[in-house]
Amino acid sequence: MIPRSISRRPLRAVAFAAIVLLLVYSFSDVSFSDFGGRGYHKWRWQSSEGVSPFNETCKSSRASVARDVQVIVKTGGSEPLGRLTTQIATLLTEVPMQNLLIFSDLDEDVGFYHVQDVLKDIPKEERSVYPAFALYDQQQVLKAEGKDTRELNGWELDRYKNLPMKRMIWNLQQSLKKEERKKWFLFIDTDTWVEWDNIFELLGHLDSSDKLYMGSPVWRKPLLEFAHGGSAYVFSYGALEALNKPDSHTIGTPLYSQYGVNVTEICCGDLAVALALNDRGIGMKGYWPMFNGEIAATTPYGDDHWCEPVISFHHIGESELDDFWRWHKDWKAKTKGLQPLLYKDVYEYVADGFMEKREDWNNIEEVTRRLDAATFEDCKDACEVDRFCYQFTHHGDKCDLAHYFRVGRVRPAEVGNDKFVAGWHLGRIQAFMARKKCKTAHWVKSNP
Repeated sequence: MIPRSISRRPLRAVAFAAIVLLLVYSFSDVSFSDFGGRGYHKWRWQSSEGVSPFNETCKSSRASVARDVQVIVKTGGSEPLGRLTTQIATLLTEVPMQNLLIFSDLDEDVGFYHVQDVLKDIPKEERSVYPAFALYDQQQVLKAEGKDTRELNGWELDRYKNLPMKRMIWNLQQSLKKEERKKWFLFIDTDTWVEWDNIFELLGHLDSSDKLYMGSPVWRKPLLEFAHGGSAYVFSYGALEALNKPDSHTIGTPLYSQYGVNVTEICCGDLAVALALNDRGIGMKGYWPMFNGEIAATTPYGDDHWCEPVISFHHIGESELDDFWRWHKDWKAKTKGLQPLLYKDVYEYVADGFMEKREDWNNIEEVTRRLDAATFEDCKDACEVDRFCYQFTHHGDKCDLAHYFRVGRVRPAEVGNDKFVAGWHLGRIQAFMARKKCKTAHWVKSNP
């Protein structure tokens, strides 16, 4: 036995240190576990009792944020109309009409909603230097003749809409009284799904007067980040104001509608937005994986996608949007708004898709390891040997392993090509779920 005179002080010191560490862990904004070196916030969640934050009866702090958010949907005259009508009938049912704008390259009415042509005010002199505007003129002719514009391919025209939207929104805001102006501007596509409570929780901890541009990052050489539009992205009022400062661009000058960016020479309108902001000293803040370019079935579940809140999904089809929206409504009712939606919760939506073997299927998009394997069983054995392997896909004489688990998507065999057969290590997935407990939501810090 250690003498009392020797043992008590060290024990007291250890106890005191343990208490300090416990308090820091419990009440600090950042936990000891980081997220790719970025760290994450631990914010106290206020129950909404299952009521939408857009609803006037909602008592959570997120309701006050919702009132100050303008939701902007980008669509197109050649885009399948079912995408917009499905989004209106599901995701957008919660959004009051005064909080919603729908922009396109064609002026039309969809149900009770007016879709505004964001390109109509671009001067003819400027339009003449954009080859894709021949399609715009073609759309106008078809509309005037009462014909369907959806038969056209308007992708080349799409890139020219992103920046004119920002000027149109700015002009709309300036026409309002100061107290009526929005503080946040959330941009989505028609195949985007958003978790309203989670996005408003994030915005509630930020300052809209700061110049903030955030979403899921895409990198372009030389190292310029831009927000992936379909995954949803956000402008603060401060960023919108900086983009539209008085000396930003004067009407009649070249590339006026695009804030001086030569959009014709780049990949897409999302990059054009980042370039225009970069010229004004505003960089992007990445909040991946909360802003997500995947859907529930293609999300790579694991350490990076489990305790993190879900803000958005992208490339969600019409039937899947309807189905997931209904599931989410039931989940909200069941949990009564007592917790944010995390990836571990979304896993339950797709859990039936994990099985021992699935033919004509590929569950891997980012290959962790590729090996030679003559048969599916050989590939399965390789996954067993790799203690971090959760799933695998065998095709031809190749075996792809992954250190995450996703359902994936159908990959039918083509004539003359190898058959894809996917498998999952269900035991390891179950062990991960038993081990990975979410004591708190991981509200990931921005990068950078």
